[in-house]
Amino acid sequence: MSQVIVIAGTGDARQIIYELTRRGVSVTATVATGFGSRLLEGCPGLEVHQGRLDSRGLFELISASGARLLVDASHPYAGEVSLNAKDAAGKAGMPYLRFERERTEIDEENIVEADSFEEAADRAAGIAGN
Repeated sequence: MSQVIVIAGTGDARQIIYELTRRGVSVTATVATGFGSRLLEGCPGLEVHQGRLDSRGLFELISASGARLLVDASHPYAGEVSLNAKDAAGKAGMPYLRFERERTEIDEENIVEADSFEEAADRAAGIAGN
């Protein structure tokens, strides 16, 4: 029986999940893809639900899991995921927490434009550092 459901999809979500499970909290993580599932392999006490969930699907997962808290640590631009999560948590009468990163200021002088993913990859390969 899960105490917490974490909507994953970021490195931050993995850190949240690892910390919760390290503290003995039962967690179910939702991920959209097999790649997301593989990133969470080896985390003890973790259940992973793979596949996209709409509001109804997430509500059903909440109901089946016995969770008492929903943590939305989805990608910052996954607006529909967050809307579905808020709706499902509200219908389930459970708390909804949204993890948000601090805003990053970007020096516009360091922005490099490209016309395609391929060109972007080529340009990035020629730049030292991150």
